[in-house]
Amino acid sequence: VSFGNNVTVIYDNAFSGCDTIRKISIPSSVTQWGEYSGPFDYCVIDTMYLNNNNTCMVGQYGEFDCLFGAEIKHMIIGEGVTRIANLTLPKESLTIPSTLKELGDISYWWSGGSYKDRPKQVHVKDIVAWLNITPNGNVAESLLGVSGSIYYEGELVKNLSIPKEVKTIRRCAFYRCDSLESVVLHDGITEIGDDAFSNCSNLDSIVSLSRTAPKVYRYINDYSFKGISKNAVLYHPQGCDYSSWAK
Repeated sequence: VSFGNNVTVIYDNAFSGCDTIRKISIPSSVTQWGEYSGPFDYCVIDTMYLNNNNTCMVGQYGEFDCLFGAEIKHMIIGEGVTRIANLTLPKESLTIPSTLKELGDISYWWSGGSYKDRPKQVHVKDIVAWLNITPNGNVAESLLGVSGSIYYEGELVKNLSIPKEVKTIRRCAFYRCDSLESVVLHDGITEIGDDAFSNCSNLDSIVSLSRTAPKVYRYINDYSFKGISKNAVLYHPQGCDYSSWAK
């Protein structure tokens, strides 16, 4: 299913209950998704392409998920999209563009799924852009917490070197990223946010090149590296004080 670039509105229940959609592409011209309910309620969709900002903004009643109840296997958010209001996660893969700046809350449970039904893969085009996304909502902050494996340029990320442009690693940036085994932090990083690498169960090597230990988040039982591999080893410049990182 494709729409012309002159389409600006997709009306209530336009495709409700349709279970034969292989591919559907939403153009950048669409500014309104329904008014009282979503146009794709209870659809089964193999691949959805989202090319418009404010995706899932539904009419005059504000922002809620117009994909409520839809079962989507693959979702590709197009380059040029800067903001997603609310989002139902696909079951198999999600592609995030380098242009995305703001991500609203995530509704992976609305499609009859559960936390265990998180998509198997999240594909990102740019690690720096990924770390600069502003998440609005607790679930959005832990997007990888509902995926588990991150892919960069088509390759599964196991060994990650944080780019030098990054000074702060945001909260939940790689939360529950099961694929991550090692990370290298360059000497310009000053702060690592709450749960930035928490529950990365296979993360067993952390290399920090800074002579001054970056600030890590601690609050009661929360910690930037909580729940990583029990065999994890921290490597840092000799003679430098990293006692603030002690578990």
